[in-house]
Amino acid sequence: MVCVNLPLRKKRFYRESTIPRAAPDCGEGKWYRVADFNASSNPCPLGWLPFSASGIAHCGLFSFGISCGSATFSTAGVEYNRVCGRITGRAIGEPDAFTNTETLDGVQVTHSDPPVHIWSLAAASDPPSCLSCTDPPAFVGGNYFCDYTTSSDSRALWTGEDCETSCCGYNTPPFSVRDLPSSTTDDIDVHICSDVVVVIDNVLVESVELLVQ
Repeated sequence: MVCVNLPLRKKRFYRESTIPRAAPDCGEGKWYRVADFNASSNPCPLGWLPFSASGIAHCGLFSFGISCGSATFSTAGVEYNRVCGRITGRAIGEPDAFTNTETLDGVQVTHSDPPVHIWSLAAASDPPSCLSCTDPPAFVGGNYFCDYTTSSDSRALWTGEDCETSCCGYNTPPFSVRDLPSSTTDDIDVHICSDVVVVIDNVLVESVELLVQ
């Protein structure tokens, strides 16, 4: 299972997906921009709630147990078999990445319904061990990046900067690229997930940028 207890309502963000453009961070050819979301300039989607961390606007989850809050970004019917993107955020508390086999502390990117995994961005607590990063669920495989938070919320996650080797995996953030096994026109879902009551641990998203080819 990719995510559990997903909210029934999702807010869609429609972008100029029908206009291809170059995206050097993603690779050669033309890409269609699906999402260009920043919590400082956009309201949080339904399923996400506004938070502030280090004085910066973020979106997060409010729950009392294992759950995910989802936002859907429209591809406007564009057919694609590659996904490129970057997501930045922060974490509060002591997230433990993949310790819970049902979900994770972090963000998952999927398409289709039921969801098909594209990649995961996990959050762990202080290094050096980052043991919760070392055993992702089978459906995640190697398609993930695990970063660590500190005792405060000051460290930005998944930027690819200053990450301990033992905590990190999959591609070279901030941009991740995934080749899908087959073409699709599915919208793309971004899930903020937590495996405990979020007043203990909470993963926050600051920005989402997604492109397809």
